[in-house]
Amino acid sequence: MGLGLLGRGVGDARFLAECGAEVTVTDLKTEDELSESVSKLKDFPNVRFVLGRHDFADFEGVDMVLVAAGVPKDSPYLLHAQKNDVKCAMSAALFLELSGIHMIGVTGTRGKSTVTAMIHHVLTIATGEEVILGGNIRGVSNLELLKKVEEDLPAQAGSLAVFELDSWQLQGFGWASVSPHVAVFTNFMPDHQNYYKGDMDSYFMDKAHIFLHQEENGVLVTTPEIFERARNLPKVTLGQEVIFADSSVLPEDFVLRIPGEHNRQNAALAFEALRALSLTEEEILDGLSTFSGVEGRLQYLAEVEGVKIYNDNNATTPQATIAGIEAVGGGDKNIILIAGGAYKDIDPSALLPVIEKHCKQVILIPGTGTDKLVELLHVRDSIPYVEVGTLKEAVVESRTAGLPGDVLLFSPAFASFGQYKNEYERNDEFVALIDTLTDETFYAGGFIVRTDTHEILLQQRDIHAQQNPGKWSFFGGASETGEIPVQTFLRELEEETGVVCTADMPVPLTDYYHEAHERHRYVFVITVPSFDQDIVLSEGERYAWVSLSEVFTLDLSDVARNDLTVYLKEYA
Repeated sequence: MGLGLLGRGVGDARFLAECGAEVTVTDLKTEDELSESVSKLKDFPNVRFVLGRHDFADFEGVDMVLVAAGVPKDSPYLLHAQKNDVKCAMSAALFLELSGIHMIGVTGTRGKSTVTAMIHHVLTIATGEEVILGGNIRGVSNLELLKKVEEDLPAQAGSLAVFELDSWQLQGFGWASVSPHVAVFTNFMPDHQNYYKGDMDSYFMDKAHIFLHQEENGVLVTTPEIFERARNLPKVTLGQEVIFADSSVLPEDFVLRIPGEHNRQNAALAFEALRALSLTEEEILDGLSTFSGVEGRLQYLAEVEGVKIYNDNNATTPQATIAGIEAVGGGDKNIILIAGGAYKDIDPSALLPVIEKHCKQVILIPGTGTDKLVELLHVRDSIPYVEVGTLKEAVVESRTAGLPGDVLLFSPAFASFGQYKNEYERNDEFVALIDTLTDETFYAGGFIVRTDTHEILLQQRDIHAQQNPGKWSFFGGASETGEIPVQTFLRELEEETGVVCTADMPVPLTDYYHEAHERHRYVFVITVPSFDQDIVLSEGERYAWVSLSEVFTLDLSDVARNDLTVYLKEYA
């Protein structure tokens, strides 16, 4: 029930078909929408498809309904199956039931992906073996992971699994009345309120299945706040070992590669879970010290022209974005924040004071959550923001605002649906856009405007050239500073010469090596005699250039009121 596009459903269906089961794949999405997934199962004669709808008949008289995470609990088809005594299961819990091995499960509103990855990373190093990683992992079928389970081994390496578990997957643990041997519950705060209709108790109850069915020899690693809430659940007795994790467990001089105090807390949770598995403190700290982070979670991508770029795509709540901002913010208001997306019924107002303290500019991509945030920003006019139509436009806009020493942080604060199929598609687009900035091949260029006393570089930044070929967007730079801004100089330059400083580039004529930025650019030199005003750079702009002996020099002293586009086309 629910094939999806991420590969998990395909792998689960394939595994069951290979085992000889008669499999019916049903999804509300159409065959066209699921074409990539359907194509991978077409060759199985024992797989039939019911797409674009569900049929009640498919939910009765069968051995099991395997339910995709995120299906509403009150789905009439799910209720119909349960009414007809059909076993309902989810793949993560089914893996635990069928494998019988020790599982370390991690849940929480924030930090579960990072803690899962930390635990898996340290175990892999400490054991020197492959450790099974599953649950809410991109493209991973939990049932196909059963092929990796090794029989008759102690609880290590192939007989040990680390699973990231969201609240929907944990519904399946509730149906099966099972819990991981070691459960880690990182924190709890509002999320998915569109699914839970604002019912935080229902949300917590789903997550609580990570520890509710543990045996007495099980271990729960969590915080006092989670424990208090768990203790107050009706008819719940916590007989397992409970360990409270706090960042103070880490040595004061211990350095993580990933930023933020919240990541020290994540490391503390991982530390306690690993210690519960009998790893030594030395083994744990050695492993944690080499952990470099998780894709989409404050992932450091690059430094481009002095601007550090972080991908925090998986920050889909305001609280997660706040943590990201505080982690990379140095207190000197140097963050350019790209945010926006679909509303999940979580009030974004807590973002405002944090943005005001740390962000020099906010760039917003479309979405219902963005609309809510814009309403708040409009009232609080001390925060500069701009709305754009796409993530590509947001990256282009960020290059305009960025100066050496700044931080570009993509931390949406909202969900991806509406503009994207899923959060992974949004993640991949941002990473690809940043990759274009760090590619060794660049297609940008510019003009040198030479006066009697100065040279001014009018350059097209790389991202503009790549995303808008043939369109030029100039940013001023100069070899000296003076009394008037570059923008004023350009306006007066246009008035005096008629030169239009936006042009289509007909063909590249030559290039030269720009030492300061290590970029190749196509450059023309324009000589403008008897223009003697001084030039001042925009704050933080710095340029230097090497010999211009290889570039063409154009003398405009005899070209009055000339459009630059026409002139360059004639020159070419």
